[in-house]
Amino acid sequence: MVTLNRAVAVAMVRGPQAGLDLLRTLDDDARMAGTTASRRSARRTTSLPEQRYLEGRAAPLRDDDR
Repeated sequence: MVTLNRAVAVAMVRGPQAGLDLLRTLDDDARMAGTTASRRSARRTTSLPEQRYLEGRAAPLRDDDR
């Protein structure tokens, strides 16, 4: 959650790509592996770039969830 909040702040100051780059630091975080929260978050956000990012994170999990 802290990283997400920081990414939002960074995106507001430096632009969306900088925020998304910060979120990518979570890609190797074992605590985030296998989570389906990305899909729920993507449905709830009004930010299209954030929605695309979260859907992209959730895409590899779709086969595992079914």
